[in-house]
Amino acid sequence: MKTNILIAFCFVLFAQMGVAQTWQIIIKDNMAKMNMEQAYRITNDSLIITGKSDYGRSNVDYLKRVLTPKERKLVAGILKIFSC
Repeated sequence: MKTNILIAFCFVLFAQMGVAQTWQIIIKDNMAKMNMEQAYRITNDSLIITGKSDYGRSNVDYLKRVLTPKERKLVAGILKIFSC
């Protein structure tokens, strides 16, 4: 019984350690009064630009691409300078 609890505890601990290494930066830009918001999402490995279409009824991914290793290093450097 104690081993099962210990295994479950280790599983949860390792799962939390994996989650702690992911991050994202979201910048939202509201374009005037027409409900045409754009969201720029930078994650640890990709850049996604999402906007509203159909007068704000649906989301559209305008750009979705993987960051290059140089860009990842640049973003990591910025996050080290401006720590949470």
